[in-house]
Amino acid sequence: VTRPPNAFILFRSWFLTVMPQTTERRQNVHSKTAGQQWSTMRSEEKEPWQNEARRLDEEHQAIFPDYKYAP
Repeated sequence: VTRPPNAFILFRSWFLTVMPQTTERRQNVHSKTAGQQWSTMRSEEKEPWQNEARRLDEEHQAIFPDYKYAP
Protein backbone atom coordinates (compact mmCIF):
# COMPACT_ATOMS: atom_id res chain seq x y z
CA VAL A 1 0.00 0.00 0.00
CA THR A 2 1.44 3.35 -0.96
CA ARG A 3 1.22 6.44 1.20
CA PRO A 4 -1.12 9.25 0.21
CA PRO A 5 0.68 12.19 -1.41
CA ASN A 6 1.61 15.17 0.71
CA ALA A 7 0.83 18.77 -0.24
CA PHE A 8 4.14 19.33 -2.02
CA ILE A 9 3.83 16.15 -4.09
CA LEU A 10 0.36 17.23 -5.22
CA PHE A 11 1.71 20.68 -6.06
CA ARG A 12 4.68 19.22 -7.93
CA SER A 13 2.42 17.00 -10.04
CA TRP A 14 0.31 19.99 -10.99
CA PHE A 15 3.36 22.22 -11.49
CA LEU A 16 4.86 19.83 -14.03
CA THR A 17 1.70 20.05 -16.13
CA VAL A 18 1.75 23.85 -16.29
CA MET A 19 5.46 24.61 -16.49
CA PRO A 20 6.83 25.48 -19.91
CA GLN A 21 7.96 22.55 -22.03
CA THR A 22 11.64 21.84 -21.78
CA THR A 23 14.06 19.31 -23.13
CA GLU A 24 15.25 18.59 -19.59
CA ARG A 25 14.40 15.00 -18.68
CA ARG A 26 15.98 14.73 -15.24
CA GLN A 27 13.23 14.67 -12.63
CA ASN A 28 15.49 16.11 -9.95
CA VAL A 29 15.77 19.33 -11.96
CA HIS A 30 11.98 19.59 -12.18
CA SER A 31 11.63 18.81 -8.48
CA LYS A 32 14.15 21.50 -7.60
CA THR A 33 12.26 24.06 -9.69
CA ALA A 34 8.96 23.07 -8.09
CA GLY A 35 10.59 23.18 -4.65
CA GLN A 36 11.88 26.68 -5.24
CA GLN A 37 8.42 27.80 -6.30
CA TRP A 38 6.83 26.07 -3.30
CA SER A 39 9.22 27.73 -0.87
CA THR A 40 8.31 31.19 -2.15
CA MET A 41 4.56 30.62 -1.85
CA ARG A 42 2.59 32.15 1.01
CA SER A 43 0.66 29.84 3.32
CA GLU A 44 -2.62 30.98 1.74
CA GLU A 45 -1.33 29.83 -1.65
CA LYS A 46 -0.33 26.45 -0.24
CA GLU A 47 -3.65 25.96 1.53
CA PRO A 48 -5.52 24.29 -1.37
CA TRP A 49 -2.73 21.72 -1.72
CA GLN A 50 -2.67 21.12 2.02
CA ASN A 51 -6.45 20.70 2.11
CA GLU A 52 -6.34 18.19 -0.73
CA ALA A 53 -3.50 16.27 0.94
CA ARG A 54 -5.50 16.20 4.17
CA ARG A 55 -8.58 14.94 2.31
CA LEU A 56 -6.59 12.20 0.58
CA ASP A 57 -5.00 11.21 3.88
CA GLU A 58 -8.41 10.90 5.54
CA GLU A 59 -9.67 8.86 2.59
CA HIS A 60 -6.59 6.63 2.81
CA GLN A 61 -7.14 6.12 6.55
CA ALA A 62 -10.76 5.15 5.93
CA ILE A 63 -9.75 2.56 3.34
CA PHE A 64 -6.68 1.28 5.21
CA PRO A 65 -7.40 1.86 8.92
CA ASP A 66 -4.51 -0.34 10.09
CA TYR A 67 -1.93 1.20 7.76
CA LYS A 68 1.32 2.25 9.41
CA TYR A 69 4.11 3.84 7.41
CA ALA A 70 7.23 1.73 7.62
CA PRO A 71 10.12 2.87 5.42
